[in-house]
Amino acid sequence: MQLLRSCAVYLIALTGLFLPIHGQAQETQEQDDGVILDLDALKSLEKEKAERSADETIYVVNYEPAATEPSNNDDPAIRKATDAARDERVRLTIVAFASMAEGQSENDARRLALRRAIALRQILVAAGVDGSRVNLQPKGLNPEGGEKNDQAQIIVQRP
Repeated sequence: MQLLRSCAVYLIALTGLFLPIHGQAQETQEQDDGVILDLDALKSLEKEKAERSADETIYVVNYEPAATEPSNNDDPAIRKATDAARDERVRLTIVAFASMAEGQSENDARRLALRRAIALRQILVAAGVDGSRVNLQPKGLNPEGGEKNDQAQIIVQRP
């Protein structure tokens, strides 16, 4: 228990969510383990996280089952992501999913997702996007299931 409390205090100290001197923050909360949190700092972190997510746009590209190329190479989502990537500060992340056909394993789905992500990256690079600003995340099966398994998400991250 002492080790767990020490780890919690250490993590809180690393994130800056502690009071170096009692009474300096306007709003605080004492936890069960005696640690005092600076609620103003927590609110600031939550606001920063909300602003970060506001700077992300997700475009969805659909695939036919077992296909490695998008259903429509002239997909509006691809065009919008390409247009957004004209700003050199923008980063793109391709999160690809794939369904499993009968007799296939989850590894097969991940391999198909990887092939989809690579093919989509090649389409973006051919359209003028700098390939070093495109990250790939082949996931295999989508936890949401159904038709969402045969898609890729292009996440546009603005600074």
